[in-house]
Amino acid sequence: MKYLLTYMFAFFSLMAASTPLWGGEFDVSPYLQNNPASFSAELFYPEFLRETDPITINNIVTEFRNRYEYFAGTSKESGQKACFDVQRRINRWIKRQSKRKGGFIYKWVDDRLLFDKDSPLRAKIRPTPIKAEYYCSFVSFGDLAKDGGVFCSYHGPDPRSDFYQNHIHRFTEARPFVTAYDITEILIFLPFLMVIPISWLIMKKVLANEKPGNR
Repeated sequence: MKYLLTYMFAFFSLMAASTPLWGGEFDVSPYLQNNPASFSAELFYPEFLRETDPITINNIVTEFRNRYEYFAGTSKESGQKACFDVQRRINRWIKRQSKRKGGFIYKWVDDRLLFDKDSPLRAKIRPTPIKAEYYCSFVSFGDLAKDGGVFCSYHGPDPRSDFYQNHIHRFTEARPFVTAYDITEILIFLPFLMVIPISWLIMKKVLANEKPGNR
C-alpha cells in the first residue's frame, strides 16, 4: 500500500508538472502566420449601425434624447466614441512597435491576443486597453506589419483612421440612403425651414396692403 501511494503521488506530480493549468501558457504561433480573416461585411457596415440606422420610432427617440442630453450638458461619452479611442490607442501602439528594431512580430490580432490576461501582448500595451462596451469585439485586417489595422466588429473602424478615409466610398455605399439620424435632423430643422415661406407670405400680404390702391 505504501508503494502504491508513493507511485500515485509521483504520477500525479509528473502530470501536474508537464500539463499547464487552464489559461496558463499562451500559444502565439497562430498570430505569427498570415491573417486568416478577409474584408467582411461587418467591416464596412458594422452591427452597431445596422441596429441604429433603420427608421424606427425607437431609433428616432434615441437620436432626440442624445441631442437633448448633449445641449443640456448631461451627456456621457458614447460607447461608440470610447471604442474609437481604444482603437486609436491600440493602432498607434502597433505602429510605434513596427518602427522599432525587430518590428511588430504579430501579423494579426484578435480579442484573445489583446485582452486575455495571459497574453504576452496585453502586458506590453500601455495604457492597457479596456473594452468600451460588452459588445466590443476586436479583430485586425490586413498585415499589421504593413498597412493593416485593428477595428471593432461591433462599432466598426475609427472614422479618423487612414483606412476609413481611403475607403470612405465603400462605407457610404454600405449604409441606407436615409437613416434614423437623417430623419431626426429633418424633424429638428423642419420648423426653422417652414419659417421662411411663412415669413415670405406675411411680407407679401403686408406689402400688398401698403399699395396706394389698397388704402
